[in-house]
Amino acid sequence: MHGLTVKEVARILGLHENTVRDLERKGKLKAVRDYRNYRIFCLDEVLKLKSKRETSKEILNLEGHQNHYRGKTTEILAPHSSALGSSSNLLDE
Repeated sequence: MHGLTVKEVARILGLHENTVRDLERKGKLKAVRDYRNYRIFCLDEVLKLKSKRETSKEILNLEGHQNHYRGKTTEILAPHSSALGSSSNLLDE
């Protein structure tokens, strides 16, 4: 059986690798450990979670999820200033 690594699962689910580890710790995604103690995930389990995630965002309990990036968002800029007519700060609106 070929298992999936944390990185592969993160790509499939569209999540950060630390979020995948958190889901495993919380018991929302099952993993086994290999001889190096790395997490190995079953594709079926990952696809089940992906299906649940697509139908219900609550499966991830995002309210209780810790942001892995430090800092505070102070502004959101459009990729091209012409998209808004000027490079304005979207949070001020």
